[in-house]
Amino acid sequence: MERLILKKEVVDAIKKDGLLYGSVAAALDRTPSSLRKILADNDEKLTQASVLRILRNHLGIESDSELLTEIPESVGV
Repeated sequence: MERLILKKEVVDAIKKDGLLYGSVAAALDRTPSSLRKILADNDEKLTQASVLRILRNHLGIESDSELLTEIPESVGV
Protein backbone atom coordinates (compact mmCIF):
# COMPACT_ATOMS: atom_id res chain seq x y z
CA MET A 1 0.00 0.00 0.00
CA GLU A 2 1.18 3.53 -0.68
CA ARG A 3 0.55 6.78 1.13
CA LEU A 4 0.39 10.34 -0.10
CA ILE A 5 2.72 13.11 1.04
CA LEU A 6 3.48 16.59 -0.24
CA LYS A 7 6.10 16.95 -2.92
CA LYS A 8 9.41 18.30 -1.61
CA GLU A 9 9.07 21.51 -3.59
CA VAL A 10 5.68 22.18 -1.97
CA VAL A 11 7.11 21.66 1.53
CA ASP A 12 9.96 24.01 0.59
CA ALA A 13 7.45 26.61 -0.65
CA ILE A 14 5.64 26.50 2.71
CA LYS A 15 8.92 26.95 4.59
CA LYS A 16 9.95 29.96 2.47
CA ASP A 17 6.63 31.84 2.48
CA GLY A 18 5.64 33.29 5.86
CA LEU A 19 2.02 33.92 4.88
CA LEU A 20 1.59 30.40 3.53
CA TYR A 21 3.38 28.95 6.59
CA GLY A 22 0.98 30.79 8.91
CA SER A 23 -2.06 29.72 6.90
CA VAL A 24 -1.04 26.06 7.00
CA ALA A 25 -0.32 26.25 10.75
CA ALA A 26 -3.76 27.80 11.34
CA ALA A 27 -5.51 25.20 9.17
CA LEU A 28 -3.90 22.44 11.24
CA ASP A 29 -4.56 24.34 14.49
CA ARG A 30 -0.83 24.17 15.30
CA THR A 31 1.68 26.71 16.49
CA PRO A 32 4.31 27.82 14.00
CA SER A 33 6.98 26.06 16.04
CA SER A 34 5.12 22.72 15.97
CA LEU A 35 4.56 23.09 12.22
CA ARG A 36 8.34 22.99 11.76
CA LYS A 37 8.43 19.30 12.84
CA ILE A 38 5.34 18.45 10.79
CA LEU A 39 7.06 19.88 7.71
CA ALA A 40 10.37 18.17 8.49
CA ASP A 41 8.55 14.83 8.75
CA ASN A 42 6.31 15.62 5.76
CA ASP A 43 3.53 14.37 8.01
CA GLU A 44 0.32 13.07 6.45
CA LYS A 45 -1.54 15.89 8.28
CA LEU A 46 -0.30 18.10 5.45
CA THR A 47 -2.55 16.22 3.01
CA GLN A 48 -5.79 17.23 4.73
CA ALA A 49 -8.36 18.81 2.42
CA SER A 50 -8.18 22.20 4.18
CA VAL A 51 -4.39 22.35 3.76
CA LEU A 52 -4.52 21.24 0.12
CA ARG A 53 -7.13 23.94 -0.62
CA ILE A 54 -4.88 26.61 0.93
CA LEU A 55 -1.90 25.36 -1.07
CA ARG A 56 -3.84 25.25 -4.36
CA ASN A 57 -5.19 28.77 -3.86
CA HIS A 58 -1.91 30.30 -2.69
CA LEU A 59 0.31 28.60 -5.26
CA GLY A 60 -2.16 28.90 -8.15
CA ILE A 61 -2.34 25.14 -8.67
CA GLU A 62 -5.50 23.51 -10.01
CA SER A 63 -5.04 19.87 -9.03
CA ASP A 64 -4.02 18.08 -5.85
CA SER A 65 -1.95 15.72 -8.00
CA GLU A 66 0.44 18.62 -8.63
CA LEU A 67 0.99 18.89 -4.86
CA LEU A 68 1.20 15.23 -3.87
CA THR A 69 3.43 12.25 -4.43
CA GLU A 70 2.97 8.61 -3.46
CA ILE A 71 5.47 6.68 -1.38
CA PRO A 72 5.36 3.05 -0.31
CA GLU A 73 4.21 2.32 3.23
CA SER A 74 7.08 1.28 5.47
CA VAL A 75 7.15 -2.43 6.10
CA GLY A 76 6.58 -3.45 9.71
CA VAL A 77 5.25 -0.12 10.93
